[in-house]
Amino acid sequence: MPKRVALNKVITSKVGSLKNIYFDSQIEELADHNAIVDYGLNKSLKFLYHQYFQISNLDSADLTRSYQKEVNRVKKIYKIKSSSPAERYYELYSLGAQYKDKGFIEYLLANESNLSNDPLDLFNIGYIFIDTFKDRESAIKYYRQSIAVSVSKKAPKQAFNAYSWLGSLYSDEKNYKKSFSILQEGYQRNGSYMLLYQAARLAEHDKSLIITSKQYLIDIIKNYHGSDLELFGVNIDKIRAYQKKLQ
Repeated sequence: MPKRVALNKVITSKVGSLKNIYFDSQIEELADHNAIVDYGLNKSLKFLYHQYFQISNLDSADLTRSYQKEVNRVKKIYKIKSSSPAERYYELYSLGAQYKDKGFIEYLLANESNLSNDPLDLFNIGYIFIDTFKDRESAIKYYRQSIAVSVSKKAPKQAFNAYSWLGSLYSDEKNYKKSFSILQEGYQRNGSYMLLYQAARLAEHDKSLIITSKQYLIDIIKNYHGSDLELFGVNIDKIRAYQKKLQ
């Protein structure tokens, strides 16, 4: 063991001059040939990626420009042609919301194809545009894009949030027929009884929807068990009470 330690020190002294942003070395005195991977792998990966994309390097005064600068820094260090911090998308567009920088979010959408091709991210951005920027038209656009991407990927269940919130947007404006139509479409596409129930609830505000809603409620109650209504915690007795109210 003393000889091994001495040899390690010699090796360390020899390779020390090679240290730079691409290369590092250190002695793991407690490791042997069986344990060296366990000791070294995590540290090695941390070293390899410690210069990768850093949210903290972005400047809230100019998110777009500082984002471009950070991406270029990463490409230069790692000698890669493109850099897409896909795992940080939520943090990035949340920064845009926090600092009310609509242009930064739009820049991300225009330049990050993975972002503009993800139903959940598109839904989240739609929500930001209506909640933070009060931009109704953009919110509708991104909700619709979320739905379209879900359908194109043959994953219609991923469109649930967009259908639900798009329906709510129109019902909040008292455009109950439009909301009803959207929620119907959502149910037809992904089979969500929660969307169908959300549609049926609109009959409280628009009597022309009562007949169709009563038919939907029969189907909802019949298929309640095992449906997403249970998942969302909607009590079947509450549904029956509403059905009775429409009689």
